Amino acid sequence: MTDDQGATETSRRGQDRRTILKGAKVVFNNGRGVLVCRVRDLSPGGARLEFPPRQTLPDTFELHVAGQAELNHRESAKHKTSGTNIFRLLF
Repeated sequence: MTDDQGATETSRRGQDRRTILKGAKVVFNNGRGVLVCRVRDLSPGGARLEFPPRQTLPDTFELHVAGQAELNHRESAKHKTSGTNIFRLLF
């Protein structure tokens, strides 16, 4: 389990996952489209993003997390978490 200071935990996938709660932007359509979100946690293989209600995501986009290098997301492997506005992404 993670704590409020961003400690890591080993997820079911065997990768360290950090709770970061940072602002981020999803950039798509060659930079012409931007969605604002919050990264709830981050691992080497993916992220959990929180969006405003009823938000949809494009199939291909770049994820820009405040204070971190750009993370390119090129797969359509995104899963909405049971009736919420939280998406799980695979890198």
